[in-house]
Amino acid sequence: MLQSSNSDARPMSVYTTRGVRSRIEIIPLSASKGHFVALVKIQTLLSPISKRWVLQMQLPQGQSIDYTSNGHIVTHGSMVTINSNNPNDLSPKMALSMEIRGRYTGSYRLPNLSAAMVNNH
Repeated sequence: MLQSSNSDARPMSVYTTRGVRSRIEIIPLSASKGHFVALVKIQTLLSPISKRWVLQMQLPQGQSIDYTSNGHIVTHGSMVTINSNNPNDLSPKMALSMEIRGRYTGSYRLPNLSAAMVNNH
């Protein structure tokens, strides 16, 4: 069962980083027995996402990401970095989405998007 308030039911962050104005949305799909699945949507508002994109976000304490459908994961404490899998497979687009799967202890909470960023390389 997902536990969230109305304010974090579908958190979204709009920001500018390295000249890329982007919107990130995390949509929880399921969370039970210490495992969760969520959909991450990234949309650029002015220029395409490059073939070598990087997404960074901070996870709540006790949470980890084990799998993503569109990148590889590097974790440093609670900060997670997802790098594009294969830059040759993704032509520049204005949006992309990926499934993430992970684990949590206690109650499931959505990642903190206030520190999220997408870098185009």
